[in-house]
Amino acid sequence: MSRSFARAGSGLGTFAEMHDGAASAQREHHAGIEVMLRSRCLPKRADCANAFIFRNQTCTSRTRLAHTGAMNSLPNAMPAIQTIAQAIQLSLSPIFMLTAIGALLNVLAGRLSRVVDRARDLEALHPRSAGPEHDRHVWELRILDKRMSVINRALVLTVSSAVMTCTVVAILFVAVLFKLHIGTVVALFFILAMILLIAGLISFLVEVHMSLVAIHIRPELLEKSTEA
Repeated sequence: MSRSFARAGSGLGTFAEMHDGAASAQREHHAGIEVMLRSRCLPKRADCANAFIFRNQTCTSRTRLAHTGAMNSLPNAMPAIQTIAQAIQLSLSPIFMLTAIGALLNVLAGRLSRVVDRARDLEALHPRSAGPEHDRHVWELRILDKRMSVINRALVLTVSSAVMTCTVVAILFVAVLFKLHIGTVVALFFILAMILLIAGLISFLVEVHMSLVAIHIRPELLEKSTEA
């Protein structure tokens, strides 16, 4: 009977060892499955994290590029200071011509005022003169009338030249601001301004010649007196 208990005890020990071995094997199997699942999930998580980082970097780079493009487009939309300075340098020559035209207009206005004053004086002397003196007054009044017409023509031509010169300066700045290629138009306006100025100067020269004829001293006044 003791032998039967010993055999039963040894059988129970063997069964316990087998149960422990099966339990440990099962735990090892579950641990392997868990390690395998973790090894499969980690790359996916890493890929997701990398994709999220890449998207953030892409969005940030696009935002920076858009901001940089907007900042770079502002100087292109507005003209540079150097461009404006070049336009001012180009407009200096027409401005100097405007200064010369202003001086010429001052001279013409002064000569016209003197002609008008002389004409009024002769008109006052005309009724009281007779003989050769009356004829001389009439002759001089005719010359003064012609001189006033020539001076008026010279003033109109000179002022028109000044207007065209101002137009040239304005067109230069408009072309720079709006990036217009209208060099031919600017050249034509400047040529027209120069032609008008030349015509005004020619009229001024004609008026000067007429004034010299009007103030020509009579020969009888230049003769020496024969009185003792």
